Amino acid sequence: MRVLITGGTGFIGAEVVRQLVAEGGHAVTAFHVSGSQRRLADVADRIALIRGDVGNFSHVLEAVKAARPEAIFHLGAILSTASDLDPSAAMHANVNGTFNVLEAARLLDVPQVLFASSIGTYGLGMTGEHIDDLTLQRPLSFYGTAKLFGEGAG
Repeated sequence: MRVLITGGTGFIGAEVVRQLVAEGGHAVTAFHVSGSQRRLADVADRIALIRGDVGNFSHVLEAVKAARPEAIFHLGAILSTASDLDPSAAMHANVNGTFNVLEAARLLDVPQVLFASSIGTYGLGMTGEHIDDLTLQRPLSFYGTAKLFGEGAG
């Protein structure tokens, strides 16, 4: 299966890339903004790498066209603390980036997009012991709010 992973050189993204390569039978493309490939050094010769910004629609569209994925793992995002320190950058990457991935997938008929959300959509101390689909979500951070947007948009 052809797979595109946004945030493919990040902590979780690199691990997903590695697992897909180990599983075999996948054409894996890692889409990343950082330029650093150190987390993928052990598999870099077995994947395609595309450098770009999920917040830039033309970058995402070109990556999806190039990879022709049957599935996109959307893991590209600015993490919680950095999001709160720079809400504008978080809006660009986490909200616009998610929209861009979903829109490119829609336009280019990608059958599956897998989105990683966060417990940050619930807010601290708001969940009790059990979380399910009926648990009220009231994020207390911009990061949680952006992830909640992604849940609703998908």
